[in-house]
Amino acid sequence: GAMIRSWCFDRFGFFSEELRSAEDFEWYLRIRRSCNFRVLPDFLYLYRYGARNITFGSWVANVRNERYAVYRAGKFGTSDERAILSLDQFSRRWQTRLALFTVDMLRFVKFRLRIHLPGRKVR
Repeated sequence: GAMIRSWCFDRFGFFSEELRSAEDFEWYLRIRRSCNFRVLPDFLYLYRYGARNITFGSWVANVRNERYAVYRAGKFGTSDERAILSLDQFSRRWQTRLALFTVDMLRFVKFRLRIHLPGRKVR
């Protein structure tokens, strides 16, 4: 969770409604150079992520959204800001498809091996 001052939204806009996940990630990337972040010394809550249930399809969807968030945040405040591709257009680019189905597929396999082979290190 985060506590955010309202002027940040006035200055940088709101979360991208186009993203189903990683919308907060994209927004934090947009504001990172202009805002100060502080880490609280104590945990306010614990979040448990059900990693065993993740399918390759959901993994790809999340990674695609993360890649798009980085792309959108990189365009913020530049002259290219008006020419930002939609999520669908971004997903159809050959660079995005290549990354999703090579590097990210290998990351998914490594992730699944870590879950199913406890105690063994997977590099």
